[in-house]
Amino acid sequence: MVHMRAFIIAFLINGAASDGVLETVRPLAKIVEEPVYSNKGVFDSGTLKDAAMLVDTDATEPASNGSLNTEKQLTAVSLGLVVLIAGLCLAAPSKTQAAATTQYKLPLFVVTWMILSAGLTMFNKWIFQRGGGNFPYVSIVTWCHMLSATVLTRVVQLIRPDLFPAVAKRTHSIPALLSVVAPVAFLQSLTFVLGNSAYLYLSVSYIQMIKAAMPAMVFVLSAFVGLENFSWTETCLLMFITLGVAGCSHGELQFSWVGFTFQMASFLCEGCRLIMLKMMLSKGTMSALDPLSALYYLAPLNMVALSLPMLRELQSIEMAQMLDLRLFLVTNCLMAFALNIAGVCLMSSANAVTFAVCGLLKDFALIIGSTFVFQNSLTREELVCSFVVVGAALAFQRYQNYKKEMAEKQDKEEERPIA
Repeated sequence: MVHMRAFIIAFLINGAASDGVLETVRPLAKIVEEPVYSNKGVFDSGTLKDAAMLVDTDATEPASNGSLNTEKQLTAVSLGLVVLIAGLCLAAPSKTQAAATTQYKLPLFVVTWMILSAGLTMFNKWIFQRGGGNFPYVSIVTWCHMLSATVLTRVVQLIRPDLFPAVAKRTHSIPALLSVVAPVAFLQSLTFVLGNSAYLYLSVSYIQMIKAAMPAMVFVLSAFVGLENFSWTETCLLMFITLGVAGCSHGELQFSWVGFTFQMASFLCEGCRLIMLKMMLSKGTMSALDPLSALYYLAPLNMVALSLPMLRELQSIEMAQMLDLRLFLVTNCLMAFALNIAGVCLMSSANAVTFAVCGLLKDFALIIGSTFVFQNSLTREELVCSFVVVGAALAFQRYQNYKKEMAEKQDKEEERPIA
């Protein structure tokens, strides 16, 4: 109960802080309507205050006051996220807790995960776009996420070692981990960079529409490598998903082939990563590696894999530009790590159907909510086709779960001794 109280307090603190960051982002988006470019054609290292002075040279004092308020609000949000992470770690269900206690916490885990997931998506979009943070350096942002995950997983492991059973038991040797985890880390790094790059060209609502087709794409790739078998039901559902994605693309007012290619390439890398994990699990190679232990080992390798593109992007900017956005980046990294913890808490408390429904509701909230935040329009064709994609994807996931349950039931019947 003490842990539950701590989690509720952390959630309320972070909710109050989130209101502050929204008020911070809106005026900044108006101040920096267009990026400031240098002679090299890249974003100039001038501060946000300098950008405001370009609009009105007499507004030096108000811009300075606004910058101070922004720093205070972002500091409050960052502290709120730290408290939220601590609350989630204390409230995270352990294997010894009763199911009733876990179900009591489930609604808070659901709400926290959905808010953090939707908030991080829109925060990333704001950082990358010209009318927001004007920081289109995807590798640098992703590298910062991995750095924070590397540091914070070590801190959380000291507080709650039971959340990292594979790390605590040392079930994998270093050479074995490198041979297994390194390819997965490489594919995951590509997924992050390519997926975030799509936000430079496509709207948040459109990306969420086509993201619903991700499980179907993983199934198709799994069928090609012999891990899954096609059926008429799955084929029909895949056709509905394909037609829905095509309709969303046709109706999208801000469609970009470059962004669409980035997103499809991200899907391909993520599909290959999941297939590789599935093959390793079937062989027993990674059967004892839990989600947070996987992040514990993957984050440093992801950081190494992203170091080269990150250093290349650093050559295009000056450190003063990063210093201007330092609090935004810190807040973004804390939100990304809090989302990982919330995801583990939700997966530990909910079944597969609940998790899929939560993802569906979050996708719809992002599709509708992002249109108001970023002022992009949804056509009637796009909205109808998004319902087709999400509905077919949900039916596809339900059918996959049904097949898995039937296969497990059949295995148990075959193992039952004959009287």
